[in-house]
Amino acid sequence: MNNRQAVVLIGSILLIIISLPYLVAPKLAGIGNEFGGFLINPLDGNTYLAKMYEGYQGEWLFTLPFTANHTQGAFLFEFYIFLGHIARWLHLPLWTVFHLARILSTILFLIALTEFLEKVIDLKGKQFALCTALICFGSGLGWIFILFGQVTSDFWVAEAYPFLSSFSNPHFILGMALLLAILTRTEIRGGKNLAVLWILGISLGIIMPFAAVIAGIIVVARELWRWFEEHKFNPLIPVVLALGAGTVVLFQYWQTLQDPLLVGWNAQNITSTVPLWDLLVSFSPIIFLAMYYLFFLVKNKSINSQDRLPIIWAIVLLVLIFIPFSLQRRFIFGLYIPLSILAIRGLFSISCNKPKIINYFSLMILVVSFLTNIIFITSNLSIVQSQNSMFILSQDESSALRWLRENTENSDILISSPSLSNFIPGRTGRKVVYGHPFETVDAQVREDEVNNFYANFFSMEEQRKYLIDQSIDWVIQGPRERTIGEPAILEELLPAFQNETVAVYKVAP
Repeated sequence: MNNRQAVVLIGSILLIIISLPYLVAPKLAGIGNEFGGFLINPLDGNTYLAKMYEGYQGEWLFTLPFTANHTQGAFLFEFYIFLGHIARWLHLPLWTVFHLARILSTILFLIALTEFLEKVIDLKGKQFALCTALICFGSGLGWIFILFGQVTSDFWVAEAYPFLSSFSNPHFILGMALLLAILTRTEIRGGKNLAVLWILGISLGIIMPFAAVIAGIIVVARELWRWFEEHKFNPLIPVVLALGAGTVVLFQYWQTLQDPLLVGWNAQNITSTVPLWDLLVSFSPIIFLAMYYLFFLVKNKSINSQDRLPIIWAIVLLVLIFIPFSLQRRFIFGLYIPLSILAIRGLFSISCNKPKIINYFSLMILVVSFLTNIIFITSNLSIVQSQNSMFILSQDESSALRWLRENTENSDILISSPSLSNFIPGRTGRKVVYGHPFETVDAQVREDEVNNFYANFFSMEEQRKYLIDQSIDWVIQGPRERTIGEPAILEELLPAFQNETVAVYKVAP
């Protein structure tokens, strides 16, 4: 089996695995319920739909859909806003375009991975097939620790693993594809290549700003290594990448500083790194094979050109994720790829290219590395079947949101329970008082206010004032809200829409 045949086979299996659960999930949601569209991190998944809805409405700038009264636009999240425009042009539901983009991005990743493994790492035959399979399907040993009630990062830090990335959203896996394409281009010389590198850098800066930073650091480190070994340094590659990706990233950061609400939004977006023990478990066994191979190369002073880039890539990420920084976990992006490459190289060096040993250990590594993903998929489908409110909407809630989308103004502001509010911007295009712990500015304050409003902790006069101060146009009262309480102010409002379990009240101007 040649490289092309191997990647077609592996890629076909991957596409089936990441698609089939999403076809099964709606049937598991149960009668009277609607699957929300996400099987991993639906809290963030609904924010992607909200960004897409802004494009669906014809907008090109991001305006914090989960923060009431915010209208100043910024050039952020343009990838999802563009997907929203595509949905409008093709007259398709947002979630359909989202998942089609996820599938297409996975295909682009497979193409970029093949080019990288062939042109940069120079893998062929069995080594290429094993490395591709491990990168596409692998994970860590979290399946062992789940038996003891510990949920390690290989169950939820999707951006570190190609499989989880392709399963969760399009921008993670597309970002990996662009990163691979950029690193491949750094090994190819020529003016046309520099132009392609510039375009790829701009694209990565728009889609995954942190991945663009990672790409820049890896490229600079690669050129420094080349200078140390060969006394050659090509400044054009880092400069071109800086002019492309760097310009976009700096412009986006500058925009967040110009808007006080975006400053507040950015300040609460904290993603600390995982503990060291978690990191080792979540990347085992490949991280130990990779460490062995690196020790073997250093000991024998035999680091060749094919090993340099994955070594630099892995070391750069492992250093970055432990630098004290509020967003340090973002730098774990794609770490599974270089570790897998080094692990497979290490496996072949250990086995001295003996087929029986290679077959035995490669099968063992693939099996133990994929078990976490099997448990992940089956457990999340079980969560949908249990009708977890983060993963599903009732048909009554869905019909209420549909009525709001068709009968309210784009500028209207809604209040509902924190759980339901997470769904609202992505399904109606309307802003909410609170709906997400990061994308609602002053999130904890707003969440407490919403809960206090529904729990009747405010007096009648305070409820009236709160609705006016927050410029709220509509109040939703349904089963999620009743679990918190029923605000007394509803006695003064008339329902504009009502079905068996959900009522929507208009707030008088």
